[in-house]
Amino acid sequence: MDVLTIIIIIALMAAAIWLVALPLLEQKAPPLEQSPEPASQSLIELQARYQALLNAIHDLTFDYEMGKVTAEDYEPLLNKTKLEAAQLRQRLDQLSQPLSPEEAAGLEADVEALVAQLRQKPVEDTALKREVEAEIEALKMRRPAAAAQPTCPQCSSPYHLGDTFCARCGASLSETTPPPRWEEVRA
Repeated sequence: MDVLTIIIIIALMAAAIWLVALPLLEQKAPPLEQSPEPASQSLIELQARYQALLNAIHDLTFDYEMGKVTAEDYEPLLNKTKLEAAQLRQRLDQLSQPLSPEEAAGLEADVEALVAQLRQKPVEDTALKREVEAEIEALKMRRPAAAAQPTCPQCSSPYHLGDTFCARCGASLSETTPPPRWEEVRA
């Protein structure tokens, strides 16, 4: 082997070792807490998150009992998850509390005031009315897509005219009458 080949082999080996060792030598930044702002979440999203935390606690306990998680890991993870679940439960309780009679009366009065304000100002836009009426007439003249495809009386899924049973729910289609033809609908 000549000297150039030996130098190339050494360079390639050094590059391979460097690429393998690089991820191991980098210091990782601590992961950011990913708890979104609860105020921006809906009640349903919060309930789903709470249920997911309860499931995580259950899974963590099961893994600990099976020996998959050590006691040193189990305690901090369990405490962190329980704390997060408790905070989320408090937030859910705050959001689901009914309004006091005074708050409900105030909201009712606000709604009534807005309705009265809308009733006092009838919107008369003849150009808009003409445009809407023209669009309604155009839709009446078009063939409706729903009339072309018959649907199952049980599950309302479309089927083909020769089908005996519904492909979705299995209901018998022999008793259903085919939809009227377009010519019969227009007459």
